[in-house]
Amino acid sequence: MTEHSPLRYTAALDGVRALAVLSVIAFHSGLRFAVGGALGVDVFFVLSGFLITTLMIDEWHASGSTDTKAFYVRRAFRILPALAVCIVGCWIAARLRGGSALMHATSTGAVAALLFVGNWVRVSRGNQSLGLLNHTWSLGIEEQFYILWPLLTHVILTKGRARALDVLERILVVLVVLVLCWRLVLMISGASPERIYNGTDTRSDALFIGALFAVWRVKGRISVARGWIIVSATAAVLGALAFAQPESALLYGIGLTGFALLAGVLILSVTTSDSWLFRTPPVVWVGRLSYSLYLWHYPVLQMFPRLHMRALYVHSIRLATIIVLAAASHYLVERPFLRLRVKRGWGAASLGHRAPEHNC
Repeated sequence: MTEHSPLRYTAALDGVRALAVLSVIAFHSGLRFAVGGALGVDVFFVLSGFLITTLMIDEWHASGSTDTKAFYVRRAFRILPALAVCIVGCWIAARLRGGSALMHATSTGAVAALLFVGNWVRVSRGNQSLGLLNHTWSLGIEEQFYILWPLLTHVILTKGRARALDVLERILVVLVVLVLCWRLVLMISGASPERIYNGTDTRSDALFIGALFAVWRVKGRISVARGWIIVSATAAVLGALAFAQPESALLYGIGLTGFALLAGVLILSVTTSDSWLFRTPPVVWVGRLSYSLYLWHYPVLQMFPRLHMRALYVHSIRLATIIVLAAASHYLVERPFLRLRVKRGWGAASLGHRAPEHNC
C-alpha cells in the first residue's frame, strides 16, 4: 500500500452539512432566495458517499480489511434512535391535529421510514404520500446505498490488493455514467417526475460521486489546496441552491450530476484548505445538529403552515421551534446513544480515534 494519511475529524465538513440542511429548510419554508434549496439533499448524498468510502479506505489502509458488521452497527446507532423518536412525534401530531387523510399518510410514512423505502412509496403513490414524514424519502435512498455499497467496497478493497483503488475508481466512474444515462433514458421515455426524483437508481449518482471524490482524495487525483477553488466552489453551490429551477428538465437531466460534482469539489476542498466560513462555531454547531434538524423541520413546517402574523415573525417562530426540537433530539437522543455505543465498544472501527466518525 502507498503512504496514506487518514481523514481526521474536520469541522468544515459540519459546516458544509449546515449549508445543506439550512438550504432544505429554506426551500420547504418557501423562501424566495432558496428556489433551488432542495439540492441541499444532494449535498448530503455526496457528503455521505465521501465520508463512508473514506472511512472504509482508511480502515483498509490501517488493517488490510474492513469490518462491515461494525459499519452497520455504527449506522444503526447513528440513524435509528432519533428517527424513531421523530416518527412517534409525527404520529402523535397527526393524530391530535391532523385529519384522517394526514393520519393515514403519516402512518404509511412511519412504516416506510422504518423500512427505508419511503422513496419508492412516493414513486408509486406520489410525493405527498408519506404525510408528516414525506422528507424521509432521502433517508431511504441513503440507507439502500449503505446496504449495498459497503459490501461491494469491502470485496473490491480486500480482493483487489495493490490495484484495489484503481478498480474502485473505474467502477465508480462507470456507475456515475450509468445512472446519468439511465435517468436521461427515463426522461426521454416519459417517466414521471416522481419516478425520476425519488428513484434510488436515478439519484444514486450523487452518492457515487461522493465515493469517487473519496478515492480521488487518497490517490491525489485532484489538487484543491488553493483558496480560489474553495471560493469558486462555494459560490457555484450557493448559486445553484438559490436559483436552480427544481422542475426544469435540464436539472433533472444532467444538472443533478453536475451539481453533485460541484458539491464534491467543495467537500474535498474544505478538507484540504483553510475554509474559515465553514469552520465558524455557530455554523459547525448547526452542522452537528443537521440530522435532527432535517428530521424535525418538515413536520414543524407542515403543522404550522400559516400563522396570522408578519412573515418575518412566522419564519422566526418556525425556525425557533425546529431548533429547539432538533437540539433536544441531538442532546437527549443522538448523543446518549452514540456514547452508549462507544462505551460498549459496539461497532468500533480499527482506526480508533482517527476515524472521522463524528462527521458521519
